[in-house]
Amino acid sequence: MAERWLGPGMPGGGCASSRLFHILCNGVALTRDFDIFTRAGGSNRALVQTFHGLLPDHQGRLVLSLLPAKNFALINAIEVTDESQ
Repeated sequence: MAERWLGPGMPGGGCASSRLFHILCNGVALTRDFDIFTRAGGSNRALVQTFHGLLPDHQGRLVLSLLPAKNFALINAIEVTDESQ
């Protein structure tokens, strides 16, 4: 993912902590106050965030939720790989 809207010189202005959101899997928080700008080191910089050991719910699903804390939550792509092998 990349912060392509918020940050110095970007259309939405702002800076670090201008967009914060929580990432949950099956209702369990994986991270809180996730800040793409800060983690990537600025705007328009790619960031890959990886989570390991996620377990499906009783229906075999991974339910991902992005809950905004400040501005809207953002994600550009998701890749899920089976770690059981």
